[in-house]
Amino acid sequence: MLNNELPSLEKLQDRFPLVYHTNICSRCLLEEETQSHIFTCTKNKIDIYTCRNKLFQLIVNKTTVVSCGDSCKDFKNELINIEDLNILTKFTTCDLNHLSFIDVILGFIPCKLFEVVLQKVITKEIANQVMDEVMNQFKLFIYENIWKERCSLVREWECNVGIGNDRKKQKCRQQTSDTV
Repeated sequence: MLNNELPSLEKLQDRFPLVYHTNICSRCLLEEETQSHIFTCTKNKIDIYTCRNKLFQLIVNKTTVVSCGDSCKDFKNELINIEDLNILTKFTTCDLNHLSFIDVILGFIPCKLFEVVLQKVITKEIANQVMDEVMNQFKLFIYENIWKERCSLVREWECNVGIGNDRKKQKCRQQTSDTV
């Protein structure tokens, strides 16, 4: 996901312009379906705020299990205050100096988030283990609640507009004056 490799309609239209004539989201019909839009589309079963709350819940639960004492008291508030976990209303190209929650969905773990978890669990090994398990569970949550349904709806849309497997497999290069 980090290299903008998800097959969004924007990507598919760019790669196969003779097959995909539009990159407008087939779910909301309002915006281009970019990698970010896949996760923020208003037609998703769950919204991005629910996703963020799920991530917080996973982090708090997993960290509480392995940490000592009261170190996780008010932990969710600490997470809420991490600037790199904010939900932005406009998404631009990736800026590694200013991450947002959408970057976390795409697989980035902000240093500040790791540091906060590390403070609770003491060792880097345990912090790495916590974050690995949390991110695996979070990716599964995203897959189950956004990605699966999105893929089904896009496949249905493709069938409705006549984009079948045979058409996808054709060599689809645009002709230029050099190739005519």
